[in-house]
Amino acid sequence: MCMSTRNQNLAQFQYQRLRKHRRRSIPIATYVPLVCDREGCGIALRVKAVRPASATELDVCNEVAKWKLHDLFCPAGHPILEPKIQPEWEKLVREKK
Repeated sequence: MCMSTRNQNLAQFQYQRLRKHRRRSIPIATYVPLVCDREGCGIALRVKAVRPASATELDVCNEVAKWKLHDLFCPAGHPILEPKIQPEWEKLVREKK
């Protein structure tokens, strides 16, 4: 079945509107490197934090201390009991500000 020109234009307009809306509302994902408390380990577990498009890495960095962690381990197998960001990454994020 053939669409009329008017219906094609309307469909195209709605499609463009939907695409524009999606671009604004697409969330971002920041990978936060968390480290364990084991002295000398330093191997980070990258945790994916999905936030609204308006969020920045600094926003995520500031909220990490409030996270509740359950059954997380660094790649070496040590438990991560408290949310602690890899110092080098946190320093880079704060310097970008």
